[in-house]
Amino acid sequence: MFKALLFDMDGLIFDTEAVYKISWQYAAESMGFDLTDEFYQRFIGVQDPDCERMLAEHFGEGFDLVEYRTIRDTHYHEARKAGIAFKEGFHILFAEAKSQKLTIALVTSSAYPRPN
Repeated sequence: MFKALLFDMDGLIFDTEAVYKISWQYAAESMGFDLTDEFYQRFIGVQDPDCERMLAEHFGEGFDLVEYRTIRDTHYHEARKAGIAFKEGFHILFAEAKSQKLTIALVTSSAYPRPN
């Protein structure tokens, strides 16, 4: 029998993956590059530095990674301010955990400031 439940904030509670994808693609498009859905799928489960290396190799010498990061991160932070949707089914799972009186904790590997 479980006594506790850990919720990973990114991707389980909040639909951050959709926002990440939009921000990564927005930055590429802003710079005149096409980051396709198919290519983006290679990034799932991969750390940002490795994804950025893949982008630089894919787009070649004309790709300015510093500019790209600035555009991407600015876009992502603006999206966070507007709010990120809960993942479908989270509220049901959370309510069930509470009804069973499980100890609940929020965890994240996010490099962004801690949630309040």
